[in-house]
Amino acid sequence: MLAVETAPFAVKVIVVEPSGFATGWAGSPMTVHEIPAGYDSTIGAMDRLRPATRRALPRSS
Repeated sequence: MLAVETAPFAVKVIVVEPSGFATGWAGSPMTVHEIPAGYDSTIGAMDRLRPATRRALPRSS
């Protein structure tokens, strides 16, 4: 219905709905770096809530 609503203003609407596709973003190419001390109170706190995730991903040295 957005296309109908915007038609009087010469605005065309296209909806793109991508499907799933294979990537390696969470696989072996993913390296998680240590969190800098300045971010420990925010991101570090969230990271510690997910200990299984921290162990599952390779860390940089």
